[in-house]
Formats: sequence, structure tokens, C-alpha cells
Amino acid sequence: MKKLLLIVLFSFPVILAGCSENEEDAKEYIGVIGEGEAFDYTYILLKKKEGFTWEIGYKGETSLIEETAANEDDVMHYMETVSSAKIQFWQLVVSITYLLIVACLTLFLFIMKRNLFKETITVIAVFTGFGIWNAMEVSFDLNHSLLAIEASYRVLTI
Repeated sequence: MKKLLLIVLFSFPVILAGCSENEEDAKEYIGVIGEGEAFDYTYILLKKKEGFTWEIGYKGETSLIEETAANEDDVMHYMETVSSAKIQFWQLVVSITYLLIVACLTLFLFIMKRNLFKETITVIAVFTGFGIWNAMEVSFDLNHSLLAIEASYRVLTI
């Protein structure tokens, strides 16, 4: 019991030091707040003293956009669509990997254990159907996101 009390007493100042706020933390942060990239579309959100600046780009061409009340929704939509496209791409990769695993398992069962393959063909068909359905849904969503990114980029840069 004494050891536990000593540990708590000695770790308490360390915890307080980690929770305290120093002078640098109290100042307003100026710099990069967020960034993202998907399919050659990029954005960097910069915090400056006077507001927010967005650096958006496509294939190396970048544009600086000052965030105003008029374009706030457009830049937020651009950021959200870029982020969702990246997520959807990785969901598609996972779906295709899933289909490849099911295909390899089916081939293994077909070659090595034909009796077990005949018994599990309906289960394999259900798993394959789920994988194909999921991959198609994610690919349609990804296509929609890419079109939305392109439209948002054109609205912001024109």
C-alpha cells in the first residue's frame, strides 16, 4: 500500500506538468491546420492571423484561396470530398482483396477437397455475392466523389 502511495505522489507532479499550459500554448496558432490528398487533388488548410487560407491543387497546379463567407461552403465541400474519396479508395482495395481471398479459398477447396467444396458452394456463393455487391457500391461512390471533387475544384479555381 505504501508503494502505491509513493508512486502516486511521485507521478502527480509529472501529470501536473503535462496538463499545465505554457506561454507558447497560450498564443494563437499560426500554420498548417490540415491537409489531404486523393487522386492528384490536394488541399492544405493554413491558419493565419487574419483568417484561413486554402492551398488547393491538382496535378501540381496550386491555387491560394482566402476563405470568406461566400466560399466557405465550397472549400469545406472540397475538403470533405477529397477525404471521402481517399477513404472510398481504400474501401475498394479491401473489397477487392476480400474477393481475391474468397477466390483463392474456392480454388483451394475445388482442387484439394472436392467433397468439402460441394458442401460449401452455397456459402461461398453468398460470400462472393457480398464481395461483388460491396465492391460495386464502393466503386460507384468513389466515381461520384471524383466527379464532386472535380466540380468543386473548378468552382474554386474559376
